Amino acid sequence: YIGWILDSYPNHTKVFYDLDASIASLAHLIELNEDEAIQLLKGRLWLSNGYHIVYFPKSFFAIDYGGGVTRRFANFANMNQVGYLDSVSYSDDNSPEDAIDKAKQARDCAIEVAKCFQSLGLPTDKLASPVATFLRERNLDFIPTMDDCPDEVNELAMEAVKGQWFESFKIGHWDNAYDFDLNGSYCSELSKLHNIKQGTWQESVVVADLATLGIAKGFLYVNVPFHPFLIKLGNDNNFTPTGKAIPTILTLQEIQFLKKWKLGTFTINEGHWFIPNPRNVPPYAGVMNWLWNKKANSQGRLRQIVTRVYSGIWGRTLQTLSDSSFGDTCNPIIGVTTETNSRLHVTEVCIQNNLIPLAIMADGFITDKEDVNLPISDKLGDWKLSAKGKCIIASSGAVCFEGDNPPEGLALRYDDLVNQIKENPDATEYTRSKYSPVTLALALQQGFDKLGTIQKVDRTLKIGLEDKRIYYDRPVYGKDLISGKVYESNPWDYKTLSSLLNNHQNMNSQPVR
Repeated sequence: YIGWILDSYPNHTKVFYDLDASIASLAHLIELNEDEAIQLLKGRLWLSNGYHIVYFPKSFFAIDYGGGVTRRFANFANMNQVGYLDSVSYSDDNSPEDAIDKAKQARDCAIEVAKCFQSLGLPTDKLASPVATFLRERNLDFIPTMDDCPDEVNELAMEAVKGQWFESFKIGHWDNAYDFDLNGSYCSELSKLHNIKQGTWQESVVVADLATLGIAKGFLYVNVPFHPFLIKLGNDNNFTPTGKAIPTILTLQEIQFLKKWKLGTFTINEGHWFIPNPRNVPPYAGVMNWLWNKKANSQGRLRQIVTRVYSGIWGRTLQTLSDSSFGDTCNPIIGVTTETNSRLHVTEVCIQNNLIPLAIMADGFITDKEDVNLPISDKLGDWKLSAKGKCIIASSGAVCFEGDNPPEGLALRYDDLVNQIKENPDATEYTRSKYSPVTLALALQQGFDKLGTIQKVDRTLKIGLEDKRIYYDRPVYGKDLISGKVYESNPWDYKTLSSLLNNHQNMNSQPVR
């Protein structure tokens, strides 16, 4: 099988419909054992018949055989990634016809992706990752990295990374709700940040007057019901609690925001501040604006790939590799500042409009307030109305609008959820299912005999299950969720929440007797 895959269609770009599913099937066919599977998941495996295979889940696969002038090798890209195939789907039909149809979809997708790469001035023979290819071909050596930053700053900045903000402040059903999102949020924020190669760092427990970047460790006091200061607790879950002496790490912009809007105070124990040179030029401005303009003049798959590229460039600023090393363009202070500035931007417009949103959805918010004062346009950093109409908010991140249909899969859909509730109004949970392949990683967890098979997986929505905030009254049954009643929340007190989570973890860690 390995030889046939390697030698078929030489001099052609090779792709998989779904790389992880394909490698699982291949591993089953060549009868890999569990030890070999573990080794392959680490990146490389030498087979006894002389073949050398390389595998990076979700992104890349390669086969190598021989050496010198007789060497044969082939690389394979994955079409099941953001910006490529809109979605992949499986069923219990494992027929050859179904496999051939998937292969044709992968081929057609690869042809389109190659055209998109050409439009971006990128080589078309390597389709593994548009982000990696763009960074390599654009020769962005001028971009600052963590090597240009003090180690103490890198450590604090990496510790300060919280991830995207998803939080529901109310639960229920609305006939009229509005979903506002920032245009290219991370792209916009990244383009504004100064070059850390052009300036100096100062360490002080007082914010430096001329600083434009910074990171500080200390204690937060905040006592307002709505704020953007995420605190990681428990199993790395984000909360926005209130309280005194909350230990945390804040960026310079978060400290300034706290003071500007009189949300609380922050006592600094350790602080590092970047003072830019007078002629400091934001290093990402040119490439980010070029990509945004390219997106504005594109459509379809090219538009999706451009979005993937500028999002990925930000993602690479926080990239940690499987061996715990860092990516070539990793720069934690830039990555975390971009992340927090996006969060602050969303919070600020809510404060300016005197509203507590129904929900925060990463770089946007949902409200039932119609007259929101926002700059609505296609410009980078302005706002767009992504959805409006009937809306269900079931919990943090579990939100759906009528008519908004995500790709087939486990994503929450308004019509499907409403229909399930109407059919069974007294249920306390509702399930969506899909078929999914058992990959190498899953087989090692669930049982190696399942490798390469297709299984049914479920996503269950449990009514009233929400722990990011306190709900003294919450829906119990599906009918409660869509009754029109709005369930209000309050923020957690930090000490109370921390104690509850610690007790829960201690209970779970007790030895079984």
